[in-house]
Amino acid sequence: MKKLLLIVVLLTITLTFTFAQASVGGWGRGVFVPVAMADNDPQSVVMASWGPWGMRTGFTVSGSSDNVGMVIDITADNGGVGAGDQQKIWVKPHEMITLAVGRIFDDTLRGSGPFCMYNWVRLGSMNGDDLVFGRVGVKGQANAEIAIAPAPGAYIYAAFGASDPYGWDPFNIQSVVNLMDMLAYGQYGAGYDIAGIGMIRAQYLGIADVANAGAGAHGVIQAAFKVTAVEGLIADIGVHYNYDPDENVDATINIPLYVMYTMNTLTLHVAANFQLAEVADPSYKVGLGVEYGLSAGPTIQGDVRYQSDGATNVFGAGAFAKFSYSNGIFGIGAEVTNGNFAGGIVTKTDSEAITFCIPIRLEYWF
Repeated sequence: MKKLLLIVVLLTITLTFTFAQASVGGWGRGVFVPVAMADNDPQSVVMASWGPWGMRTGFTVSGSSDNVGMVIDITADNGGVGAGDQQKIWVKPHEMITLAVGRIFDDTLRGSGPFCMYNWVRLGSMNGDDLVFGRVGVKGQANAEIAIAPAPGAYIYAAFGASDPYGWDPFNIQSVVNLMDMLAYGQYGAGYDIAGIGMIRAQYLGIADVANAGAGAHGVIQAAFKVTAVEGLIADIGVHYNYDPDENVDATINIPLYVMYTMNTLTLHVAANFQLAEVADPSYKVGLGVEYGLSAGPTIQGDVRYQSDGATNVFGAGAFAKFSYSNGIFGIGAEVTNGNFAGGIVTKTDSEAITFCIPIRLEYWF
């Protein structure tokens, strides 16, 4: 770890002299669950919101000039040093064009709906990130992107390596792949932010030769519109068409929705995702969250979730007290569900047993 810190310091100093702008930032979250229990022995775990695979401690080193830049994300979860979300180089040969290679995410048009319980201990299949509109790399990191901003508010992109149906490792930019395959399972999209009204966007996530890629492989068409015309209100709704060009997998249509309304210290959240399938019963997930900031105390949060696929019905609820600081969070809460939490942190002998946990959340950013 000392060697890692020394490398970061030296890299930051080097960047400062090399780039017009250089910085080190970071984000991390750890959730200590002293008690998690259903109908078996109580269990304890230190985890991240998305599962019991250790907490997240990470930082980002970046540098940029007018035409060239780089980003390196590093994680140090549980004492093991690894690569984070992005390690990329970007170049702007023209003020409207940006080229990037490496491990890439691009959130310019992303439409997510994370709130309350999603940021504590998630239910086993809870919507949040990329709910309404997937970011570049949503099917597995992209490793090459061409982005064009032809006019204020307009954004067009083409990205490659966003899925891996043939065993091409998208994290290894030295992999060799057939040109037509790369183009076929690329990610192509565009968006336009209409000032004072909202943002419209659409994209296609392709895949080649689904029959040889295995069951469940498919292409996706997404369209979404985010309303921003009302002060304090964000309403984002989309349509996703998931299909198999070779018709080995039934097509589905998803209609996701996320709404957030803020008034003074009160914030309301609504999230939903309705899925229609050619043969299967319709399924849906809905959630309602409330946050209220006390004048001399924590923000109190409440969250209720329900999901059904016609055969199984799962509910979840949580209540939390969150103390916010200039660069972090501390809080404690309680959650309950008739299902299970992310990563199956609770052992159940009866699948219908009620499960609960007490999460204690620590988070930082700088």
